Amino acid sequence: MDLFSIPELAQQVGTADNTVRRYLKRFPEYFYSQTTGGIKRYPREALDILKFIFNEYNFNSKTKAEIKQALESEYGNTIPIETAQVPANELISTYKHKTSDVSIKPEISRLADAFERIATALENQTTGTRSQPAVTENQSIQDKEILTDKETASFLGVADRTLRDWRKRGKGPDYAQMGSKIRYRKKDIDEYLDKQTIKSRGSS
Repeated sequence: MDLFSIPELAQQVGTADNTVRRYLKRFPEYFYSQTTGGIKRYPREALDILKFIFNEYNFNSKTKAEIKQALESEYGNTIPIETAQVPANELISTYKHKTSDVSIKPEISRLADAFERIATALENQTTGTRSQPAVTENQSIQDKEILTDKETASFLGVADRTLRDWRKRGKGPDYAQMGSKIRYRKKDIDEYLDKQTIKSRGSS
């Protein structure tokens, strides 16, 4: 049975380790792991789900709520908590069996919802807040590695027409054009910003 560490998952998906960790944290109900040698490892099913999440964020510009709904539609409901300590080889067959059984899906969904409410309550208790802060547009953009032209303009703090003008004049970050669609890679935007950095007079 194939098991993947987080760096191996990141390499297969084509993204950074931290991005994979963020996905695992945001959608924990769809991932289970087995610890070997002090390292958490995930089965091949996790790789397929991570690729799905990556594509939804970066190519379809979906929100977390939309992706969660898409995951439920594509992969069924969540993994039951009671199977968390089962050996990985038994867990895979158990999960496949349970998610194909329509009669227990409502129970799994209710269990997942209850677990999420408990986790939120514990997090709020720790931070001393009553609710999670709203996700701003730029926070959402930070989760993506491929941005639309509108998202890029928002991230850079310029008007859409300014970004279009930059493209006509050969200025601004590098971009890719697929038909009528324009896409910017986050790393190209970061490189562009680095080139625009001006050292203060006090810098050595």
